[in-house]
Amino acid sequence: MARNILNRVLVFNSIYILQIIEIIYLKLIEKLKRKQSVNKSTLIIVRNDRRGKFTTSASNISGIKCGKTADEIDVLSFKFYQFLRKYDFQNQMLYGDIPLYDLYTRQVKLKLTDTIIATLQLYEWSLSQENDIEIISDAQTIEIIRETLSFLELQIKNIKWKKQYLLTLVITINSILMRLASIIINFFSKSTLPKTYYKRRYKDNYPTILITLSAKDPKRFFNSYIKKIKHFNIILYSIGILEDPLEDYEVINIKIKKNIFQDS
Repeated sequence: MARNILNRVLVFNSIYILQIIEIIYLKLIEKLKRKQSVNKSTLIIVRNDRRGKFTTSASNISGIKCGKTADEIDVLSFKFYQFLRKYDFQNQMLYGDIPLYDLYTRQVKLKLTDTIIATLQLYEWSLSQENDIEIISDAQTIEIIRETLSFLELQIKNIKWKKQYLLTLVITINSILMRLASIIINFFSKSTLPKTYYKRRYKDNYPTILITLSAKDPKRFFNSYIKKIKHFNIILYSIGILEDPLEDYEVINIKIKKNIFQDS
């Protein structure tokens, strides 16, 4: 006997959406959510819900425990970063002679952490479903979640991925507008990037970390903390004034030149 099943929502705030685009995006999600599925469990993955429209909804499964501790998630996010980096053959962005993707920034960590948690929640929810499962979202989100499932070595039975055209169009337009805004702001604003960096490379297979020296007494901070760090390649820049050179560090002076696409 056919029966209607309420559509569920999984929210993870992984991108910034412009306000006017966000209104359209959430209306599309609301329209999809109102539809009822017949003999299948449908989950709509939402990339942003700053307004809390779905976060407090009874249909939201984002409160499901993901089965991992915070420490385990931190470890997984770093391993996921290494996994993505390993298969990133197109990266041409260099920081000196070091690929920019080698720098594990806080922003990257937060995005990967949110993605892993959302994927684990999806998996935990799927275990309780007796019907076939349909996942609806934009094309980019679906590819992200599928890649994360592959990394976590998790398989969901009887799953169908549905790339919703209008959601994909909205996310694509948002990405283009955000990139355009970034170019305009970058071109007309004064760069605040440091012009002097310090680099120490131990081994090519070591991870690279970026550290900011303190504004007050940076040399003391360097001697008491950074000097003791081993098994990492390090890039430093200092907010405060360094009067003496850093031992075993190469000084890199960056000339900042404006063009339409980037600071270089």
